[in-house]
Amino acid sequence: MSSRPPFFSIVTVCKNAEASIERSIKSIIDQPVRDFELIIIDGVSDDATLDIISTYQKHITYFVSEPDRGISHALNKGIDAASGEYILFVNADDWLHNNILGKVRQFIRKYPGYDLYCGGSSFYNGKIHEVDSYSDWKNIGEETSIHHASTVFKSSVFAKHGAFDETYSLAMDYELFLRFYQQKARFLNIPILVANRSLHGISYSNPVKSMKETRRARSKYFSPLNTWKTFYKSLFKDTIGRILKALPYFRNYYKKYWAKKNERIK
Repeated sequence: MSSRPPFFSIVTVCKNAEASIERSIKSIIDQPVRDFELIIIDGVSDDATLDIISTYQKHITYFVSEPDRGISHALNKGIDAASGEYILFVNADDWLHNNILGKVRQFIRKYPGYDLYCGGSSFYNGKIHEVDSYSDWKNIGEETSIHHASTVFKSSVFAKHGAFDETYSLAMDYELFLRFYQQKARFLNIPILVANRSLHGISYSNPVKSMKETRRARSKYFSPLNTWKTFYKSLFKDTIGRILKALPYFRNYYKKYWAKKNERIK
């Protein structure tokens, strides 16, 4: 048996996710590339989540179900358990695109030496595909422009720059990206869709709290003027976006906006 560490460590955190956890797990274990370990961190689910997970036991490298101090703590436990060269977070509301691990591995081998490989996400409202959005690390100073679920992290980046700040429950990924950016971690945008995401996830269901945490994260690294300016800009864009999505007449304009933005990034 080879002692070589896996290329990917895939970390899934969950709690009471009976409606979506199987989709997440299957999207991982159905990948043609097998050079990965699957780590599942459960926060003591009391629905059918644990029963569902148990049916995939042979595919899981590490599993624990125990109390935690929140999502950030659960993510950090996943990092601690990981032994792969690269870490990808696929949480219970997310699921991978088909054959994406092979495509990501090709990019990493073609462009070695980066700490974060930032891909795109497809967003779904139930079964309806809303938009695709690509990460743009160069714009992180203006908005939350990197998708956590579609970013592949070099494992060593956490030892060098720290893991998730456990005082955050929603914007922990943005604080992490800002910290890595300020500390000169190496980012690379990759023009491929990595993950599918549900618009009913916790951050999307709590937009005001999410933006307040985003503002708090920015205040650590930017001036008060910059922080408040960006906060109100984000609040305005989020409000307009939700209105456009809710009105059938404007949905095409909303999708065209994202299509143009994606072309610019790619």
